[in-house]
Amino acid sequence: MGADTKKINTIWIADGSSLEQLRKRLKISEDNSSKLGGKIMMIVEAFTLIFYAVLNQLVSDVAVALGQPKEKISVEMVFRSLYYVAKSVERGENPDIVTSKVQRAKLFGLVKAIRK
Repeated sequence: MGADTKKINTIWIADGSSLEQLRKRLKISEDNSSKLGGKIMMIVEAFTLIFYAVLNQLVSDVAVALGQPKEKISVEMVFRSLYYVAKSVERGENPDIVTSKVQRAKLFGLVKAIRK
């Protein structure tokens, strides 16, 4: 390695989306007084063994609870839905992560769609 070679110590992943999709999935009309809006974003350190291991185990637990093979569970959507668990914790709730995901599996799109 040369003296001017730089080493990358950390890689971060950012994932964001609009809450508009959630509003549509919940079928909340636009004239409803409880409007959802804005954006959500989560940033995590990528490629750390602890994060990967925890996410992988969570996907496995969700697959078992839903009676689905692990390959049918969307890792991305399990990751994205962690935002809602974090918000529950902020409100002082102590949700069981797997149970909350299983109860909202269709809403969160945790099971991959069957492709033709």
